[in-house]
Amino acid sequence: MSANSPRPRLAVIGISGYGKVHLQLARECRDRGEADLVAAVVINPEDEATNVAELRAKGCEIYADYREMLRRHAQGIDLCLIPTGIHWHARMTIAALQAGANVLVEKPLAGGGGDVAAVRAANQ
Repeated sequence: MSANSPRPRLAVIGISGYGKVHLQLARECRDRGEADLVAAVVINPEDEATNVAELRAKGCEIYADYREMLRRHAQGIDLCLIPTGIHWHARMTIAALQAGANVLVEKPLAGGGGDVAAVRAANQ
């Protein structure tokens, strides 16, 4: 992106477990003025109350469901971070791609070859 381009808009699906690493990296990019953290999916807001409050205070919208987040932000997320369980990777990646986002998904991409093929087809 050029210096005159708007900052990339980031979203993260999952902020617990290994998602904490992705959340921290997204925060660091935001705090340096390199990106905007616009949306996060948090399925356990009671356990993540401090993070949810901080994210909301910084203008990040919080969702309980990834599909709702992607629907509301369709074509508005530049990079969707997906640090979730392997069984969620393919379906969340496909949904994010269909919503117009680039995706950074934890490895492995999927639990089986059929799911990998489906992700590849969605990325065509």
